[in-house]
Amino acid sequence: MRLFVRLCFLVSMLRVETDVVHRVRWRRFKEGKFIIGALFPVTRGTHCDILREEGLFLVEAFVYKVTELNRGALPSDELMGYDIRDTCSDPNIAVQEVLDILRRTNNVPRLNCSLRKAAINCGVVAFVGPELNSSVVSTSRILSALGIPQISYGAFSSHLNNKSIYNTFFHNGPSDKQLGSSLVSLVVHFEWLCINIISSKDKFSRGVASTLKKDLENRGVWIPVNRIIAKSEDISSVIFEVRARGSTAVNVVVGDRDLLVELLSEAKKHGLKKRFWVGFHAWDRNLPFLEPYIKVIHGMFWLLPPEDDLGKFQAQATVKSRNISKAYCAWVGKGSHWPSFCNVGHVWRESLSLPMAKAGSVMNSVVAIADGMELIFPCSFNKSKNLNCTIRLSLNLTRERLATHLAHLELNVQYDIVNMRFTEERALITQNVGKWTKEQKLVFRDINIFCSGNGPRVPYSGCRDKCPSNTTIKYYGTYCWSCEKCLHGQYNDESNSSCKRKHQTSNDNQSIYMNNPLTIITPGGAFAYTLNFACVLGAILTSIVIAVIVRYQDTPVVKAKNLSFSIFSLVVLLAWFLTPLLYIGKPSNFLCKMRTVSLAMTYTAISSVLLTKTNRLVKIFAAVKIQKHPFLSNWWYGFLTGSLIFVQFMLVASYLYFSGPQVVYNCNVIDSLVVTCKGSWRFDIALLAYNFTLSMQCSWSAYRARHLPRAYKEFKWICLAIIINFLSWLAILVTRYLSATSEKYNLVCIVMLLLFSAYSTLSLLFLPQIWMVLFRSEINTKEAVMKSTRRYSEEQAAAIDFSPIQSDPRLRLCGACSLL
Repeated sequence: MRLFVRLCFLVSMLRVETDVVHRVRWRRFKEGKFIIGALFPVTRGTHCDILREEGLFLVEAFVYKVTELNRGALPSDELMGYDIRDTCSDPNIAVQEVLDILRRTNNVPRLNCSLRKAAINCGVVAFVGPELNSSVVSTSRILSALGIPQISYGAFSSHLNNKSIYNTFFHNGPSDKQLGSSLVSLVVHFEWLCINIISSKDKFSRGVASTLKKDLENRGVWIPVNRIIAKSEDISSVIFEVRARGSTAVNVVVGDRDLLVELLSEAKKHGLKKRFWVGFHAWDRNLPFLEPYIKVIHGMFWLLPPEDDLGKFQAQATVKSRNISKAYCAWVGKGSHWPSFCNVGHVWRESLSLPMAKAGSVMNSVVAIADGMELIFPCSFNKSKNLNCTIRLSLNLTRERLATHLAHLELNVQYDIVNMRFTEERALITQNVGKWTKEQKLVFRDINIFCSGNGPRVPYSGCRDKCPSNTTIKYYGTYCWSCEKCLHGQYNDESNSSCKRKHQTSNDNQSIYMNNPLTIITPGGAFAYTLNFACVLGAILTSIVIAVIVRYQDTPVVKAKNLSFSIFSLVVLLAWFLTPLLYIGKPSNFLCKMRTVSLAMTYTAISSVLLTKTNRLVKIFAAVKIQKHPFLSNWWYGFLTGSLIFVQFMLVASYLYFSGPQVVYNCNVIDSLVVTCKGSWRFDIALLAYNFTLSMQCSWSAYRARHLPRAYKEFKWICLAIIINFLSWLAILVTRYLSATSEKYNLVCIVMLLLFSAYSTLSLLFLPQIWMVLFRSEINTKEAVMKSTRRYSEEQAAAIDFSPIQSDPRLRLCGACSLL
């Protein structure tokens, strides 16, 4: 592997020679016994002609720390030297600069270390930088293959933690997983139950947001708004979503300062107020840019690497920043390339927030390398910790030992947690209130935490508003709950999470739960009373029909309809009318299963009875000799009806066993807690398909019986009832799975469809029969039925041509007589 990389390295040298000829490289070099390579984004743009003031500031931090380490030594004894290059904020240029630093001519290093002092050990021992993730990924592959240690102060991708590829790369800043874990601990510490996550589209921010979302959901925290800002136009829609979530006060922003400013500006524009913001170390401690957003910010937490005492450097940097042209011309060496900067007094903006945290990371990188060199070479150090000894190790062995030392350092595991707020006098105050320790524990000083206006309490952030006084919390699953009134003799004064008896003292727990209406048919509501009345009325009417049929069971009309099948159908209808009562109130898993069973079995039972009864009548009037066909008996068709119902029963049993419906609570709907019975649409379609098959068979049998005598003919009523039943079943499934309306409205539609189909079946199949029994007694006699049957036989006989192979039409009359 290393041989292959070295070959690629030599080939790339040829390309670099060509590229570098046409581009002026800006370099800052200092001699020393050990040379540290450094890569900083001092410029940007296609032609590297736009100055990045932050990059220049980081260069000054690097030089400041090296100078401090060398202080007190004679120029000939200075320990640390450097070779600083500008990456132009471009990963390709960063690779070119690395290769140029490492390039050798005739086995002699070319201007990458002191040619006067390092006769044996001439070469770069380690690299600091670059800053951007893309540049680090490009350069660290080369440096890791060559065994050269590299410390980055600005790259945080967890992809770089893969030591099989980046074995000599080290972070001086947190990885995305570390930041995600610390933010999760922060959210859990304050018991925020719902938060919004807004991130930029860069790979690191997306990695932090992904880790944060996954860990929070595993801990029962709901993320109603989780957006990645790909362009500025997306910010407005994000602010509208955040504004709609009034009770979700906490917004975690994963991105740079520019993203925060754009969010706050848009929030101010749309009147968003009193929100709590959480971020990480991409923002600096100096936040004067937040002052215009006092109405938007209720408070803020953000995580920053701990800062050392950088007061002296900050003062020095402030002096240098007042005339950037001098510092910049010192950097470029020959300022003729950019006369606009070197000949014009360009003043560094006073309002620029100096990135002190990042400057501290650069300095810590230099210190880590210097400490490693101190351990590698057991020599005596003066008070300034300058190395004064003879170097007797090869460059490669020095790099290897330095990489081993850096691997055991903890460069990025501790952070300060800073609280920012506005006082009542509109003054911006920042204060350290906790830290994320090396043991990966969150330590907080809650007494020091304040929100805007000196409020002593961190704001509540939940999916819904707090529970009011004298209510307690009823949980529904992991994320969802509702508020219920305390029992008589108990109370809750909003400082408790549960009801207490009046003689008990309150505890310190906040009642930080939501008061959200459930999307159910409330038992005490007007619709529930109407539904109860409709169900009871249907059950009473069905009972009356059963009583009438039993009372007049010896009459010809009742016998013609088959008493057994009629009673069974009416019992099913009675259960059908009671089924909508299962949809009132809060569901449970058992109720969800009962809804599925009742809905499927009632439809199947009615269709099976109608199919077998009609098919039996068609067979009887088909001029078949009954005595030779025992399968036309009631017993046989009763068995056939039971078999058809049993098939559906097995489908329902499989449904309940493999993926039975369960209660699901959805808090991601504004101003309501959605309660649904979530089942399997595949099983529902299977049940629908079976009922559809029965419906088609039943309709065909009714069509074949359309010419039967009046006492037996139910063609139009059966077909109409079957069509209504099937369409209502289909409408219920569409409402359940495809409707975009409120869940409560869906429940209302389902129970109305159930009642409509039940009343339709009762009216179409039994009310005509009851009408003839009670009010048309002249046709409810044996003579009238025989007359009608005789007329039917004569009409059938007149329509056919008798032959020896035809059955005797009089058998039809005999079959009808047997039914009576």
